[in-house]
Amino acid sequence: EVRKPYTTIIQADGSPMSGGCDDYKTTLQAVATAEIVQNQNYEAFLLLSGGTNSKTAELAQMCKVNYNGISIGSFARKIVKEYIERDDFLENKETFNKALEIAKKLVEDCLI
Repeated sequence: EVRKPYTTIIQADGSPMSGGCDDYKTTLQAVATAEIVQNQNYEAFLLLSGGTNSKTAELAQMCKVNYNGISIGSFARKIVKEYIERDDFLENKETFNKALEIAKKLVEDCLI
């Protein structure tokens, strides 16, 4: 059976870095893997994952890699860790808002 166009999501997985550095080198494998998938011209959504960070969208754009989303779980947890591990995280509005500000900037960086 043939799938209808854009009913599939392909995850282009680079090197898992467990929230590694926020640089181009860390995300390079995810973007390179996505380019390989993109070159196959599949009618599918493309998700970048593995070693992704705030530089992923910018690098993908520089490399002309078209993607539909970026998974940023480990890196996102790493950059807000000091706030979300506090016992008063949910009660302390200042702490919560600081974590939110950091996370919001990361999401915005991925929307280039």
